[in-house]
Amino acid sequence: MVQHAARACALQARQAVRSFVGAQRTFHTIQHTRGGRCVRLEVHSWDLARAFSGELLAGFNSLPIGSNLMSAEAMKQVIAWSSMMFLGALLTALPVMVALLFINIGLGVATRAAPSLNIFSVGFPAMIFAGFGVLFLALPGIGARIQWLWMQGFFQVRTLVGIT
Repeated sequence: MVQHAARACALQARQAVRSFVGAQRTFHTIQHTRGGRCVRLEVHSWDLARAFSGELLAGFNSLPIGSNLMSAEAMKQVIAWSSMMFLGALLTALPVMVALLFINIGLGVATRAAPSLNIFSVGFPAMIFAGFGVLFLALPGIGARIQWLWMQGFFQVRTLVGIT
């Protein structure tokens, strides 16, 4: 039932495009002259509309509306993997975030102790240099975590596809 409705919708879209473009092929020519050179572009709009509607219909045939893409167990694995991705992103960014938090706290104490120091002229360059330094020091650990995430992702895809 749903497939028939989708096919009818695609055919209606094709007929609407056909009536808009016209029954025969139409050519739109765009010419541009600059510096003695003429550039001419011809667009065959009927071919493009037919290709678009054909691909749209093929999409409904390959993945019908209302069919399940994955089983319930596979969806549970995908949801579990999404929490693993969040954990991996947090573990990747956590060292730099904690170091910059401590630097911010130190700058706040320094600003409170010496109010004549301008936080904008001293704090921002210090944060930039410290951030790059901490990032440079954390790169080996970040690379290992990203590699671990990729390997876990490949394992999850193999499990979902059935290649174990």
